[in-house]
Amino acid sequence: MLALEDLRRCEGCGEERVPGLPRCGVCGYSFLDKKAFDPAAFVDGLLDAGIVALLEVRLIRPHAPPVRASLPIPGCTLRVGRGSTLGISDGVLSIPDPAVSRRHGELSFAIGGVTFADMGSSNGSAVAGKAARPGTHVEFPEGAALDIGAWTSLSWRKP
Repeated sequence: MLALEDLRRCEGCGEERVPGLPRCGVCGYSFLDKKAFDPAAFVDGLLDAGIVALLEVRLIRPHAPPVRASLPIPGCTLRVGRGSTLGISDGVLSIPDPAVSRRHGELSFAIGGVTFADMGSSNGSAVAGKAARPGTHVEFPEGAALDIGAWTSLSWRKP
């Protein structure tokens, strides 16, 4: 029997899987119980767990297949920075993109909407195509693109 870490592609859609995630970021297929995605049960589970949003992450790397993931946001503030693997731990979204700064920015999720603040990153950030000034919170509308680093684009949606 294969361990979870041994799976390289989703059995539901064939996309490359993000290590450490129990579900495919594209189709929602469960790697743990080998079941197709049930949207109603998934949303109910997110709301019960206090998930405030789903963050869509796309990494378009040179000479490698693109990586897409849908990550549940479990709190109101999420720091964004460079890391060795893609994932969320202890309120930090780690992104394996060399042009993302270790403390690149901060996402704030509130009832009135979502904002992003660039924390003085080396390579800057853009929300919906407009440069984000360091230290200033800018509106990050649902479905808009937040471009950071060389390869990374983020967007969010309600669960």
